[in-house]
Amino acid sequence: MSLRIHVCTWNVKVTQPPDEDFRSFLHLDNEEQLPDIVAVGLQEVDAKPQSLLIEYIKENSWVKILQAYLGAYGLVKLKSIRMLGMVHLVAVHTKHLPFVREIRPGYCKTALLGLLGTKGAVSLRFTLYGQSFCFINSHFSAHADYEEQRNLVVHPEYESISQSLMFANCTPQKAMEHSYVFWLGDLNYRINETIENIKGLCGKKEYSTLWKHDQLLQGQQAGKCFVNFHEGELAFPPTYKYNPGTDEWDTER
Repeated sequence: MSLRIHVCTWNVKVTQPPDEDFRSFLHLDNEEQLPDIVAVGLQEVDAKPQSLLIEYIKENSWVKILQAYLGAYGLVKLKSIRMLGMVHLVAVHTKHLPFVREIRPGYCKTALLGLLGTKGAVSLRFTLYGQSFCFINSHFSAHADYEEQRNLVVHPEYESISQSLMFANCTPQKAMEHSYVFWLGDLNYRINETIENIKGLCGKKEYSTLWKHDQLLQGQQAGKCFVNFHEGELAFPPTYKYNPGTDEWDTER
């Protein structure tokens, strides 16, 4: 059996859900190609104490609206989990629910030597038709000069998560031993090029040339991070960082 899986990620920068149509974001705009599984990773969700307290009483506003869209197309939330500003939601189409087993959450903190959950990963795993699936939502350290911290050398975030993310009372227990692993999130890798050259290449839509300078791809090729992971073609410009509410880059940061 083949399954259609849609994975999406969004750093929401402590905002509330916009009054917009979420169907394209969730890949629900083509009813002939609806996904069987949807995983959504959010970063920088409002994590003020009062906001977290309210969520003991009612659903988080982002989860609520995403769940409403997914439910309208027959996708049911398996579970939504949160670690401070990270929120992770995975939904499966109703026709597959009788075959889902061993739903387990996982957490890995990487900030302040693993003591603080402002950076790290939240994850959900389960088995479906006898195959194990693991979806990892991460938020890595920001800024261009923290590349090594994101990879394998000093306080390695990728290595910490890939090696220590575990799930209780299921098989397999280690994240990287699952049949299928999907890693999403705000990984904060940058492009080792000047803003002028980046803008020039984007203006000519020469993305294949641009991505040669991408820190993540360079680290992957050097065996420092995401070894054996495969990413689809990057046929779009960089997504960091736009002025709020526009498609114009904020080049002052």
